[in-house]
Amino acid sequence: MLLDMEPRVTLSEEIGPQGEWTAEMTWYDDDRRGPSQVVIRPTDPDKRPAGGLSSTVLREVDFAAAVDAVRKIEQHPDLEMVIDFATVGGELRELSARGLTDEYLVWLSFVYCAASQEKPDSGPVEYLAEITGKSPAAIKSHLWHASRNGFLIRTPGRRGGQITDKARAALMPPSGRNVTSET
Repeated sequence: MLLDMEPRVTLSEEIGPQGEWTAEMTWYDDDRRGPSQVVIRPTDPDKRPAGGLSSTVLREVDFAAAVDAVRKIEQHPDLEMVIDFATVGGELRELSARGLTDEYLVWLSFVYCAASQEKPDSGPVEYLAEITGKSPAAIKSHLWHASRNGFLIRTPGRRGGQITDKARAALMPPSGRNVTSET
């Protein structure tokens, strides 16, 4: 029975005009092409959206993106989340507007490490500078602070790095997307 099996991967995504619904897709051990289970529930259980679910909201569930995210998780099992490079720049700009907070430094570290692997054509510092609207010098300074605060391990003279267990513990998605690997 499906509910007796341990999930391999679960992906949650906020959907609806104001993100009032959460779609949770679950893959089990034998699932390869798509999720076996999809649960859609109000994002705020105490505030159910008026009118209930509609076909318009249901069409927002992006199965292709979810399958792609699961593939990335399986290719990089050490990463617990998958970066959406299309939106992460705006999220980092929002976080950096609050200053050099732990949340910003953790996310900057995570995106820096992911960009080192996923964006081989450009240097990760230059890429981060481009998507955040900051100078490469500012990004280097912020990465230095991230290392100093124990969120990032870097090797001098080499691009990329590793996020620390401290950073992993602090990772909370800045947007509605949350991908976790259960393996």
